[in-house]
Amino acid sequence: MRRAVLVAVLAAAVWSPFMPAHADDTVVVPGLAFPSSDTYLTYFGCTDLFQGDNQAPQVRIGKDGVPPAGRRSFGLLVPGSGTASGPVHRVDSVADTTVSGFSARADDSSTGVAYVWYVSRGIDSGQVWAGRAALSVGSSWQYVDTTAATYEWKLVEASTGEVVEDAGMSTIADFTAANGDGPGYLLAGLGCDGKEFSIDALRVGSAGAVTTFDLEGIKVSTTMQPDAPKVRYRGDPIALTGLAVDATGAPVGAPMALEARPAGATKFRPIGDSITADTDGHVRTTVEPERTTTYRWYLPGIGYADASRSASITVVVVPDGSGRPTGPPSGTPGPSGNQSDAGSGDQSDEGSGDQEAEVPPLPSQSPTPTPTDPPTDEPTDPPTSEPTDPPTSEPTDPPTSEPTDPLSDSSDPTP
Repeated sequence: MRRAVLVAVLAAAVWSPFMPAHADDTVVVPGLAFPSSDTYLTYFGCTDLFQGDNQAPQVRIGKDGVPPAGRRSFGLLVPGSGTASGPVHRVDSVADTTVSGFSARADDSSTGVAYVWYVSRGIDSGQVWAGRAALSVGSSWQYVDTTAATYEWKLVEASTGEVVEDAGMSTIADFTAANGDGPGYLLAGLGCDGKEFSIDALRVGSAGAVTTFDLEGIKVSTTMQPDAPKVRYRGDPIALTGLAVDATGAPVGAPMALEARPAGATKFRPIGDSITADTDGHVRTTVEPERTTTYRWYLPGIGYADASRSASITVVVVPDGSGRPTGPPSGTPGPSGNQSDAGSGDQSDEGSGDQEAEVPPLPSQSPTPTPTDPPTDEPTDPPTSEPTDPPTSEPTDPPTSEPTDPLSDSSDPTP
């Protein structure tokens, strides 16, 4: 099976304001298509955020036991050790974000790290408060509460990572009470020991206004392309082509089954075995109906996507010797009569001083885009895209490796 991978990378800067929720809410995330750049999946150094040899994680979407939200979870594996992978949240108030964490498990347990990166009044321009805490998870699904962790705090120069002041050990609540509140980033992840882990149900917000991000499969739609005209003599061949694509229009390339419902029948039935997709992602077959028959393509549920059915088309069969018709004979149902089956998917048939503080950019890379290719059970390494600079009016990035744009996944999507 060919492989495709979706991987997210850390932002150089996120400048849009965070819009807090007004009530508890659950947001379904198809693949890595988070609804805004305020929350996304990322990877970063386990020692500190200025670590420059981070390795991108391999990602798979599937089922790991009974996930804490929805039907699926994400499996993450960072090659080697020294890099963590997990969610990042951009918030307007670190102190007011009293809920931040995620659910996770690892067969052999896994270690990780959480960071807080924020500014407050009273520190010099270009400086930032940086907190670091150790995390771990066991073999059962558990909630990793990053707001309850004890962090080691430092005041650092955002552009270089140079430590200006050691600020001791405390929780986020205690530290902000003593040193002031402000906007910033909350990051957390596992995999520092190089062990694979599963993650789901990312949570962020405050009491009564918590958003849970349910990580699910990608959205897939299936289409039917008939060989016109759709009127045939009995036994004449007609070519039928199917295509399943993701939300960006990229072919999925998974096998599909052709289903048929002859005139007079009440249900669709599969015709033969599933058909393997060609290199262009299409599935193709030829049928020779003996009577008027309605057809549709069926994509079975797969690890990274739910089942999908195409719109149906009807092939009208006329008797031999009647002269080749140009349309359906009088009194014979036309193709439009069966469009109620289209796309149903029904499987019943189967700053400083008094200035306003502004958080400097993180010393890392860029946020994830809307995913393009479907991940599979066998992950591979991702490509990356060209760099993009943050707005020049804001503080400059630390002198680490050049920030890159979100992953431009060019993996072959054909399973």
